[in-house]
Amino acid sequence: MKKDINVPAVEGVSMAVAKSLIEGEEVYHAYLINHNAYDLDTVIINSQGFGKDHSGKSQKTSQLRHIIQNLKAGTAAKIEMISPEVFHLNNQYWISFFYEGQMLDKKFIFEANNIKERNFRPIKTLGLDGIEIK
Repeated sequence: MKKDINVPAVEGVSMAVAKSLIEGEEVYHAYLINHNAYDLDTVIINSQGFGKDHSGKSQKTSQLRHIIQNLKAGTAAKIEMISPEVFHLNNQYWISFFYEGQMLDKKFIFEANNIKERNFRPIKTLGLDGIEIK
């Protein structure tokens, strides 16, 4: 039964966390990038951090939801600001969107302590340095 359900793989979509300067201050934002040659319609993003705090206790952030009505082909959308105070957690972004009348979804997880400058690379679509997960 489950084997009879065709769930296509989501390709051409990535999440990134990138640093920029705003009024001389370093800030970090999460972005959704559409590398496809087609638009994404009605994109829903759920974000949440989870893991252990510095003392070993379980910690979870509030779950946030965002909606993008249309993400054009080859563009990116700024989803939310992300504080360095949660970089020690796993930061999860679960996206869902419609393509050709079918709802698709994909989960991206920035692993705990991985959002660090030494891991940053140029992200061409954004024109910023950061971490991109495809």
